[in-house]
Amino acid sequence: GKCVDRGAGISEALDGAAFLGSMGLLALATGVVESTMVRLRMRAVPQLLVAAALSATCAFLMLRLQPTLR
Repeated sequence: GKCVDRGAGISEALDGAAFLGSMGLLALATGVVESTMVRLRMRAVPQLLVAAALSATCAFLMLRLQPTLR
């Protein structure tokens, strides 16, 4: 299925503004994570990468194994 229904928007201009705003927030979040990782001690980074990979795997499995709504 689709993540976003393109016909649900009020106008194309509002849809475009929402898209650009969400991309800006994503860029900001990426910058915060990157700057935080630089400030951490290098020996803590591998532990955080493992934790991130495990969290992503868990989220993926939860999405794939949930019963479908019909």
